[in-house]
Amino acid sequence: MTKSFISKGIAVRITLILLVASLLCGLLTACSVKDSEKPVLEYGKIEISRGMYEFMLSRMKATLARNKYDVSVTSDFWSESHAGTQLTHEEYYNQSILDNCKNYLAALVIFEEEGLSLSKSVLNDIEEEISFYIEYDGQGEEKKLDAILSKYGISTEELREIYTLEAKYQAVIAWLYGADGSLISDTVKQEYYEKNYYRFKQILISNFYYEYQTDEQGNIIYFDPESSEPIYDKENGVYVYDSEGNRVKDSYGNTVYYDEDGNILYDKENGYPSVTLDESGQGITYYYTDEEMAERAARAEELYSSFAKGNYKSFEAEIPEWELFENESLVYPDGFYLSRIESSGYEDYILDILEALEDMEYGETAMVESDYGYHIIMKYELDEGKYSDEEYSAWFDSFDSSLITKLFLDRCSEFYGDIKVNEENLGHASSIKSIGTNFDY
Repeated sequence: MTKSFISKGIAVRITLILLVASLLCGLLTACSVKDSEKPVLEYGKIEISRGMYEFMLSRMKATLARNKYDVSVTSDFWSESHAGTQLTHEEYYNQSILDNCKNYLAALVIFEEEGLSLSKSVLNDIEEEISFYIEYDGQGEEKKLDAILSKYGISTEELREIYTLEAKYQAVIAWLYGADGSLISDTVKQEYYEKNYYRFKQILISNFYYEYQTDEQGNIIYFDPESSEPIYDKENGVYVYDSEGNRVKDSYGNTVYYDEDGNILYDKENGYPSVTLDESGQGITYYYTDEEMAERAARAEELYSSFAKGNYKSFEAEIPEWELFENESLVYPDGFYLSRIESSGYEDYILDILEALEDMEYGETAMVESDYGYHIIMKYELDEGKYSDEEYSAWFDSFDSSLITKLFLDRCSEFYGDIKVNEENLGHASSIKSIGTNFDY
């Protein structure tokens, strides 16, 4: 799972310290008799209100619910221990939201100190969104919308201020780093890349194999990766004619090429087989027998023990023999990349691979067993600038947002020592356990 800052109409993926995602919003208020307007965090005259804090909790509660956690008031989930801490889930998320509100307060301070402003179009978008909620959720009455929002600790006016502060938060991010990280230097990006990513190649001795699409002759079909249509070996094959004297073509209109025995000849060098899917859209797989897997496990141990440190050629020469389909290694010829920053979104076996990589030197091997078989991995040095390579974007789709998050948190930390926590007002705030579950705002 990845965390997201979600602004209404805008989504900027930024990984934070939480397991799940929720946009942090703030509320800048003056002293008032309304409990929701009382500050829980203060930096000079800039404040984060109790209502904002409770509203944030309501969003986080909805995020947990979307991730299939039981967040009802009576759920045992809240009293269970949060992994890696000595806190319950209730205590952890209450504290995490408060800690993250400090970052939002820091953004407000930067916004004010740097004299930033919001454009009229942004302010108009906020007003249109508030008007939409009044019209449809409040049935045309602001008081009715107030009643709905009260479950999340705020009023309609406070929601307007929250959306405004969300826009200010985004403005600060764009001002500091560029909306897409364009203001961050290549030197900073490369340093972040080297500190947080690992590169490896693997031999997967799997416990399963796929069923692939075949033609009417029973041959595995090879597809063009760009067009997703069958690709034929025109260099070594020949075309034939039908009864009407026309070249035989497939259903896509492509000329079919055959070998001398009349078998369809596919371009295996440039094409890839495609897995046959079942009714649910999942690839059809078959598993090796226990006896077969015992042999494969023994072979895995033998291979793992055979590779000397730094013997990359020997390792790479073995990879094709164990690929699930031909030319699989050509998809990522330079290997795979894992990031410690993105680890919250990884499957358990990938976390095991990541843990192994952290303790390995370049050229060393390790073996990780998973539900898919045996992964023999070798660690490689990072190749410079791969994070910006379009062909490797699948490994770095969160690179810029994660880097922005780190840089911004470092900047926010400069303000922590001067942020005052109003313990009295915080003590009267609702807990995440009791606050409403906010899916909509």
